[in-house]
Amino acid sequence: ACRALLDHMKSRAAQVGERRVLYRADDHRKMELIRNVAVEKRAIFIERYCRRYIAKKQLKAMLAIRPKLLAVLKSRNLDELNSVLQQCGHIQYPMREINLVKRRIFCIQEEKRLEKVLLDVVNKDPERYFSAFARAVAAADEIGMEGEVAEKVREMYHYAKEKKRVEAEMRAGMEELDEDKLRNALQEAQQAGADPYKIRQAQDRLDKIVNEKRAIEDIGAYQRQNLEEAPMQNIIDRAEQISYVTEDIKYLKHMLYDLSPEKFAQEQLKAAVRSKDQDRAIRITIKIKDMFFKQQGDMFTFRGFPKFRTPVEWSNLKFTLFSSTREELQRTMFRWTKTPIHASLIELPGKSGKDGTRMFRNLLGYMGDRSYNFPEHLLIEMVTEALDKVPLRDEIYAQMIKQLTQNPDSQSAFKGWSAMAVCLEAFPPNPEFENYFEVWLRKTIKDASKRTRYLTLLHQAIFCGARTTPPTENEMKRIMGGETLRRKAGFQQEEKAAPQYQGLQVEVADEQIEWNEVEDISDRPDAKAYDTNRNNYNARKPMAPKPMAPKPMAPKPMAPKPSVPRFGGPKPMAKKPTLPKFGGGGPKKPTVPKFGGVAKKFGTTSHKPALPTGARPQGGIIQRNKPGKLNFNNRMERKQPAPRSPNGPVIPRIAHGNIGSVAAKRAALKKAPVFKFGGPPTSSNTTKPAAPPAPIPKPAAPKPPPPKPVSLWRATVDQASGDTYYWNIETQEVTWDKPADFVG
Repeated sequence: ACRALLDHMKSRAAQVGERRVLYRADDHRKMELIRNVAVEKRAIFIERYCRRYIAKKQLKAMLAIRPKLLAVLKSRNLDELNSVLQQCGHIQYPMREINLVKRRIFCIQEEKRLEKVLLDVVNKDPERYFSAFARAVAAADEIGMEGEVAEKVREMYHYAKEKKRVEAEMRAGMEELDEDKLRNALQEAQQAGADPYKIRQAQDRLDKIVNEKRAIEDIGAYQRQNLEEAPMQNIIDRAEQISYVTEDIKYLKHMLYDLSPEKFAQEQLKAAVRSKDQDRAIRITIKIKDMFFKQQGDMFTFRGFPKFRTPVEWSNLKFTLFSSTREELQRTMFRWTKTPIHASLIELPGKSGKDGTRMFRNLLGYMGDRSYNFPEHLLIEMVTEALDKVPLRDEIYAQMIKQLTQNPDSQSAFKGWSAMAVCLEAFPPNPEFENYFEVWLRKTIKDASKRTRYLTLLHQAIFCGARTTPPTENEMKRIMGGETLRRKAGFQQEEKAAPQYQGLQVEVADEQIEWNEVEDISDRPDAKAYDTNRNNYNARKPMAPKPMAPKPMAPKPMAPKPSVPRFGGPKPMAKKPTLPKFGGGGPKKPTVPKFGGVAKKFGTTSHKPALPTGARPQGGIIQRNKPGKLNFNNRMERKQPAPRSPNGPVIPRIAHGNIGSVAAKRAALKKAPVFKFGGPPTSSNTTKPAAPPAPIPKPAAPKPPPPKPVSLWRATVDQASGDTYYWNIETQEVTWDKPADFVG
């Protein structure tokens, strides 16, 4: 065989021995290739044959088991289903009927498991056990489970889910300040059974947003006409805060953000003139001049006024033989002097130059630099001449500036400033001298209020123009006292008041949202113990202490009821007090929202935790399950009569919290007979019982302690927070702060 294979391969180098065949690596690779090809051909044939055989065998088994599978699918007996399923162990093909049987077994087992789960959650609060309800409903929907309990659980789950969704939308609308979202959520809140406290909080926020929008519309329309920068910025910020856009807001943004400060100030000036607001127009004009002089102020130095004579020219107008006199005149041309000037500072036409020197003598007389009679008349004469002769106005202002520069006499300087105020109230400087004069005022006056006053007088004179008649002596006194008398015809006397802001006085976004979420305790390991301790599946998690909380709201006063006195405290005055029902005697429950916590003003916070719902100083805790329903599972048990002993009556027990008086307790002790071991005799044939022991002598009655001061306040420890709060048994008032008349 080896020789035949080697001959077929035409191998010449192979050597065949008795037990082995030696050949090279090339021959070995050829033989391996020939072998693999042959094996593959045979393997394909064998696999095809085997698959055909296995498929026929599986088909025969599947056809045999199929009727049993179809029959058992109608059964709900797990034993039958599992038995038939075990008979299909030899079937390897994923048969549809087998999958249906497996699904049937799973559904039946899941139904049995879900029955216990559904019965467990159906009596729980779907909000506190929301995750458990969600898992139970998902499992029931997966297997298509039906039934009264399943439908009830589904209904409770969908109700809680819808409630959570609506409350989440309400909160989102409150946080985003979205009126449409908040309004839509409030429309669905009533049907979804949302928390009334949350609905009221959302409605308050919606009302504030609506009021804010109305205020934005009113203020926006007003500011479009007036263009006041700070109110404009404020109203734009408020509109952006609630994402509210109007045409007025767009216009205000354009004016405030797109225009340069100079252009915006010019628009403000137009608005002030349009609204006939003289004071605001003057303020804006001063503001425009501020911006202008910051850039071009160096061009308008006082001595740079082109109509001034030069110092040399001005000194040459005086005939003198001494050069020192001319030099002195040159140095003092724009400084205070006590002597009259020989020529006007400004080149004046015609005979106005002599009028200018005469005005200077009047100015010296009014300021007190020279002694003249009736100085007030001198000032009136100056104003009259300036009103009649326009070129003299600049000369008069220039002479006042000269006399106020380096004036050693404070009284003289004061009168000089007063004279300038009177002149500014009467006539403005000529337009070509106006900027030079204003620059001098800005640089010379260091006091801000004084500078503002004289700039206001200057621009008021420019705005209103010159008077027709000089001011009277009385008017001059008022002007010197700081009053402003000029008012342009048609302009209002005072600034027009802005409309009252009817929106929020605080930022809406800064208000804190009190949103008491219900804690989901489904996955808590101590959920059952936690729920039992609360004794109310609808109890809420206590709110964490927050800063600055209002005091708890006192409930409405009600008629006082007899309360259980604490040991050592004052006894009630009623002759026959009765045990308060369900541990009563505590304070009337404070007004609280549905989900617990103290009702608070919108946006406030609390230093102390909220008072416990239904807090009582004695007895059990009455908690609220649902609106208008109470749960008394943990209330004080009703007192049962003392059990009868088979050996006769026993001494009655005095229960903790019994409100009977001490006299009643002693009377009960006296009436109760005392027997020795075994109780009273049961028949006449019984042996005579031993004589009763000698009566125990009563101890001497101790002296009554001095009466303690009676207080209507009681202290109670809050079980949730551990803090102490105080309640008044008469007015039912509740407070965290210790009252002044509390005696504890």
